[in-house]
Amino acid sequence: MQKIVLILLYSLSLFAQTNQWYSRVNTTIEAGIYLPNESGNIENIHSTSSFSGDFGYKHTEASYFSVEFIHDFDYIPNLYLSYFNMQDNHSVTLTKATRVADKSFDSDILSSIDYQRLSADIYQDLQIKGGIFTLFGRNYYTGDVEFDVGFTSKLFQWHYKVKDLTDLSRATAWIRANEFIPLPYIGMKYFLYRFHFYANANDLAFSRAKSSTYKIGIEYRVTTNLYLNSAYIDERFNVLEKQDTIKFKTAGYKFSFRYKF
Repeated sequence: MQKIVLILLYSLSLFAQTNQWYSRVNTTIEAGIYLPNESGNIENIHSTSSFSGDFGYKHTEASYFSVEFIHDFDYIPNLYLSYFNMQDNHSVTLTKATRVADKSFDSDILSSIDYQRLSADIYQDLQIKGGIFTLFGRNYYTGDVEFDVGFTSKLFQWHYKVKDLTDLSRATAWIRANEFIPLPYIGMKYFLYRFHFYANANDLAFSRAKSSTYKIGIEYRVTTNLYLNSAYIDERFNVLEKQDTIKFKTAGYKFSFRYKF
């Protein structure tokens, strides 16, 4: 999935730049790192196991990429595509019997998470331009405000693998969650000189699986085209896979560079 996504993001940005209407489209490419804490649990009729308490997952890192297209065409929404890829593994000694998929574990195990998420935010913006006010004889700009409304489509692959280290004859347990989730999207942006403050959220999934993302961040314009970006992202999902209910959450800071063409 990672290679396909990266090719897609690059192709879209290249397509936007090489077409005649490019002058009316602002294309921004982002690359960075996401440093989340992991939490959640696996629930079934036999046991409830915590990713942090039982399986030893605490902190990890993920690569983060995005492409955004903002234009000045009337009645056509903007598009923000984002992708992250997270892989983590831990070996622990279980303190209680735990069941994952159709296998039971009660001793030393090695588990791993492979989590990839592609998200498309399609939104319409309402912009309110700021004005000038005078204070102590000096002029100041109030800043611009933008409100965004639209919807988000998420495609994620979350694969969890557990292997017994004390009895290698036991089969490995797998949980594979592959979901497509549409959600409503709202956001707000505030632009003041070189700074850009923003917050957005998507929640209330219209599907069997549930998901939500909350993001708040700040961006600083270093040069005409280069930006430094930092954000706090809280992302979680809830999905039923056969007999297991998976609740998984990542929450932490993202640091990235953004370049506008």
